[in-house]
Formats: sequence, structure tokens, C-alpha cells
Amino acid sequence: MEEEKRYCEPRPIGEILEDILRELRFANEKGHELESRIATLEERDQVLTPAEAARFVGRTTHTLKSWAARGKITFVEQGGIRGYRLSDLKRIKTVTP
Repeated sequence: MEEEKRYCEPRPIGEILEDILRELRFANEKGHELESRIATLEERDQVLTPAEAARFVGRTTHTLKSWAARGKITFVEQGGIRGYRLSDLKRIKTVTP
């Protein structure tokens, strides 16, 4: 019994390149998402003292306490340091004029 040979229809080069570009874009997006997630995790570990946090956002420590009381940012205690997470401060800095 003779083996049946199967051939694929050749695809146009433009179609092949489109597939490659689609795969590269997808990989690039996933790479950026991963970098962003890693940066976010690193920021979560950073806690600034109230004075450092106030300087960072350009406000007073009293304002930060007020924001914390209203739930805009969270006051944390981490590794013996009491203060504010850098990720919260960056978020609030971009939102608050």
C-alpha cells in the first residue's frame, strides 16, 4: 500500500507576515503587562514615612492624615516603618492636582 503524500497549499507571504506580526504584538503586550505587574509588586513593598510621603506628593502630613481618614490612601505599618505605600502615593499624585 502506497503512502499518501499530503501537501499544504502555499500561503501568500503577506498572510504569513501578518501572522508573525500578530504574534509579535501579542508577545510584546504580554511582556509589558509582566513588567508593569513586577513594578507594581516592587512598589507595594516600599513604604515612605509620613514626612517623605508629604514631600513626594507636595502636601503636608496633615493632608495625608486627612486623605487616609477618608480612604483615599492607606496608612500602613510594614517592617517597623509606619507610613504610606509608594504605589498609593503615585496613584493619588496623578489624580490630585
